[in-house]
Amino acid sequence: MINNYSSYLRFGVIMLALYLTTNNTANAQNAGIGTTTPSNTLDVEDGRAAGCGVDINATNAGNANPLVNFQLSGVTKFSVGVDEVDASSFKIGLANLSTSTRLKIASDGNIGIGGGPTNARLHITDTVNVAGGLVRIQNDRVVGDADASLEFNLNGVSKFTIGSDDSDGDDFKMARGNALGVTDFFRANSADGRISIGAFAGSALTPIARFHVYDTANTAGGIVRIENNRVVGDADASIEFNLNNSGKWIMGSDDSNNDFFIISQSNQLGINDRLILDNIGNVTFAGNGNFNATSGVNNFKTNVAIGGASNATLHVTDTLTTSASGIRIQNDKIVGDADAKLEFNQNGVSLFSMGTDDSDADKFKISANNTLGVNDRLTIDGAGNVTIAQGLTVTGAFTPNGSIAMPVRAQSANYTATASDFFIYANSGGGAFTVTLPAIAGNTGKMFIIRRAGGSTVTVKGNAAENIEAANTYDITVDGTSLFIINDGGGWKIIKN
Repeated sequence: MINNYSSYLRFGVIMLALYLTTNNTANAQNAGIGTTTPSNTLDVEDGRAAGCGVDINATNAGNANPLVNFQLSGVTKFSVGVDEVDASSFKIGLANLSTSTRLKIASDGNIGIGGGPTNARLHITDTVNVAGGLVRIQNDRVVGDADASLEFNLNGVSKFTIGSDDSDGDDFKMARGNALGVTDFFRANSADGRISIGAFAGSALTPIARFHVYDTANTAGGIVRIENNRVVGDADASIEFNLNNSGKWIMGSDDSNNDFFIISQSNQLGINDRLILDNIGNVTFAGNGNFNATSGVNNFKTNVAIGGASNATLHVTDTLTTSASGIRIQNDKIVGDADAKLEFNQNGVSLFSMGTDDSDADKFKISANNTLGVNDRLTIDGAGNVTIAQGLTVTGAFTPNGSIAMPVRAQSANYTATASDFFIYANSGGGAFTVTLPAIAGNTGKMFIIRRAGGSTVTVKGNAAENIEAANTYDITVDGTSLFIINDGGGWKIIKN
């Protein structure tokens, strides 16, 4: 028996050989230090308050590692000890701790697995080209929830958990807290790889697309942000649509083209652009070229079809049996003028616009301008009344459904009639005056009625030296009488006087 002196390993080892040769009990192959009944090849026991321990002390300077070798048939399979040349790190390795390290605990507490560096609390290095991940988390529990998960805890508080949710189809999840399926933020469907991102309770949201983003937070910002902060070269923020490893379409903000939003039929913005949205909201549909942002030149020639064939620049086909319109122009602006209108522009010049005039009782108008209410040429009010600003030219029959309202003007002083006048009520109570007609040229078919009242002569005069019949002037000398004339293209002719 070797008794009590457990810390004196040298003494125990010396006595071990003696014990093995003299002990004839059933435990003849076992050695005991501090016990007469060793339960293993070497059994060290110490009942003192200080506890039991073994010191392995390498006192030789240099590469003298204190270690324990584990051998089979005289061949060292593993060594455990301290590697003096590696900052006295504790290691488990093969025959050589320094060159075949399998686990390392550095002096700062970092742990390395696989023989690499210890640059983190747990640093795993793999150089073996075999199947399988670097880390396996396996839960073989058959009763209850058997999630295979990792928990991330700060100051004793569970912040996040990631892993495979045993109770929800083994889907991979990232969840807030210490339990998967409670408040999930990320989910990868184990059956087909669909992914969903967003804060939702448990399995309430199953991804219905390959990538499904779900947002219930009432905060500023989009649901998905594509951000490119590269400072050298082209820094487009874009998404590519690829089929069979071939880039078919790409969309995003073109860094080299004023950050315009572009959809291109290629794998690069700026090549085969099909739609361009500039930074003030103008939209260009592209066909056979690229938009030149510097010069503003756009030679696109293409048709856009919605709902059917593309037989025009914009061709909308509606086959739905609903009351919805084929095209709706809607302006919900609540500040300023909110006209719902279409503008007709040629070579950058606004020629006409049509739509409802928000500032004039929502009347429908056609204007020779890009602003309704300026140079209006046709106006239809809510009751169906139609106003034509300049004149009406009819080829063939004209059958009005109801009375025709003609413009009326009251005058009491000299006046030059315009193309928008028709009936002029001339009140000469303040003295005689003259009404001058517009030029004959450009007013073919124009008619005027001038009626006198007030007791003084009203003279109707042609423009400059132009005549009414054969004279430059015509005097209306009797109250209640009128001059009704028409321009036949060669001069003013009297219809009735």
